[in-house]
Amino acid sequence: MAFLDYPSANGVDPTMWEHWLKNYYALAGVSPLNSLFVHLFVAKDAYQHGACKEILRNTFMAVPVLQYVLITVSPGTKLVPALEDNFTALAPSPGATPPLDLYVSHRHQHFPQLHIRLGRVEDTDDLTPILMKHTSDLSQMYGEHLWPR
Repeated sequence: MAFLDYPSANGVDPTMWEHWLKNYYALAGVSPLNSLFVHLFVAKDAYQHGACKEILRNTFMAVPVLQYVLITVSPGTKLVPALEDNFTALAPSPGATPPLDLYVSHRHQHFPQLHIRLGRVEDTDDLTPILMKHTSDLSQMYGEHLWPR
């Protein structure tokens, strides 16, 4: 799978693709900073599903700001089954007639993003039973001073 930061579309300026996308599709939040476009996918039939899923998962894992992987194809072009299973066709904006079909794969489909918050006193109630269950193991590894008994 080959990725670039602009769509593989004739007539779309690689530096102005964001404007082009907003004219034809209602996909909020897409920007050059959080999106990549698939330009090529090659795999043997027997391995295409696993390869596609693993490549997408690792791509989202390797690029933390990446939220969207997109594919542009000529209207009516059928995707290979592996891409069809991992990408969703986007409907054009009302009244728009795009020159290309657009497919998207979202980060949360392959590699969920964790939401981090500051700890609270109430968290102790949830963590204490878990930690106490493993205190003897942890004490053996790190010493008796780790957890008060």
